[in-house]
Amino acid sequence: MFIGAEDIRQLLAGYHTELRSADQSLCLTGYQRLDDAPVPYSDHILYVTEDPNRFQEAPEALPAHVLLVPVEESAAVYAELQRYFLKRTGDALFSDSLFQILTAGGSIQEMTERAFRAMQNPVFVFDAGFNLVGVGPEAGAPYLDDYSRRIIENQGFSFEDFQMVSRDRNLHRRVLRAREPVEEYNKALGYSQLLCSVDPDRDLGHIVVNAVNHPFTEADRSFLQIFRMALLEKYRKDEFIQQNQGSHIEYYLKDLLDGKIVTAKRYRDRMDFFKGEFSYNLYCLVVEVARSSSTINVSHICHLFSFTFPKAVTLVHNGQIVVLFRMVKSKCLSEQEYAAAEKICVENGLFAGISNRFTKILHFQDYWRQALRAIELGIETTASPALFRYQDHSLRHIANVFLQKENANIYCHPALKLLLAWDEEHRTELAETLYVWLTCERNTSMTAQTLKIHRNTMNYRMRQINELIQADFDDYREREYLLLSYELRRMQCTMQESGAKGL
Repeated sequence: MFIGAEDIRQLLAGYHTELRSADQSLCLTGYQRLDDAPVPYSDHILYVTEDPNRFQEAPEALPAHVLLVPVEESAAVYAELQRYFLKRTGDALFSDSLFQILTAGGSIQEMTERAFRAMQNPVFVFDAGFNLVGVGPEAGAPYLDDYSRRIIENQGFSFEDFQMVSRDRNLHRRVLRAREPVEEYNKALGYSQLLCSVDPDRDLGHIVVNAVNHPFTEADRSFLQIFRMALLEKYRKDEFIQQNQGSHIEYYLKDLLDGKIVTAKRYRDRMDFFKGEFSYNLYCLVVEVARSSSTINVSHICHLFSFTFPKAVTLVHNGQIVVLFRMVKSKCLSEQEYAAAEKICVENGLFAGISNRFTKILHFQDYWRQALRAIELGIETTASPALFRYQDHSLRHIANVFLQKENANIYCHPALKLLLAWDEEHRTELAETLYVWLTCERNTSMTAQTLKIHRNTMNYRMRQINELIQADFDDYREREYLLLSYELRRMQCTMQESGAKGL
């Protein structure tokens, strides 16, 4: 939340005020009468005076922000400032509270306490049986009336309270069906109440806010509506856990990563309740938090991925941020979506890997490992934060696994061995030219551009290659063998060089 000098000017445009601001970039956090203010002055406070002489003092003797108000308008201006700062700080507090609740979890009681601190009026949450499940203030709060204290002490409605509800039955029914908060003045209690249901489609209970400390504002109605939606998400999550004996989607995914779920076929029918959740094309993205050179706000990163990809499931597991992308069966992650995910990683200094597409959630652990492998392979070529795709490094991974047990020279394609020997003897680059040509899908112009050579030079090299090896490049198996042989040989040379440097 930023409140600047320009915001104050716009707020008081209808008054005959004059604002002197030394720095437009400073954020204001409140206001105070200049004559009553202690020194040193704060750069983040708006100081108000009705004395024109004070306003004319030397700039170095005055605060950064000084507002001159005509005496006849001072009461109205102070009321306007009070309303404005109360609303803006309330907005910021409530937004921060809900963000912490929704990203870090929390009980209904914790959520209600945060709502109370934002709205500054007592908040009560009841279940469908009129039992109290969340309350804002403590029972000993000095401003609570006898009715509120009785509700807290009884942890719900007493016999007298049920009688009052029965008299106002029509109101209660209207509240349960309403999709917006309902405000009513309670004659028996002597103050207004703001009421709304947790879920208008079924009776999960309702929320009551009592106007004890201050009258309701539009901000209170907005706050209560957002609080209701946050509570509803909490109810749905708890209901899911209860119905599935603790196998909530996030817990289920963590159990898969930890190998706690048996994946044998005879047990798979027990997982039928997850078919709807995972009947998608799936991708696993992993962020290794420890690799970052700076401190990462994990909740913020999870929020960014959830906001950018609404269908994704985000969880924190063993020091990693794991994101499970879910795409409808007819779609895969597009280049724009890859770019959006990579932008999050680069802008926040993250080293992340993303797996290939898969469709069976029981293979989640395998593709989680694949995403981690993408990071390991990616950082071999760049030390900068990035999103590494496994598909871009799959060939190197296969070669790496192979070379742990075998010698690449033995399995290298004979034609490639011939070109390598020719290059070594004649100081040419035919083997690399062939490799790049194959990776460019046998496009001569693209190969020349990639190698930064003239097209005539490229044509000459291809004639040499054809004369030396006479391979059938129309056979995909021949092309695959040549590509894999080159990758294996290059990988083995890299490993031997690294070993020599280590020695």
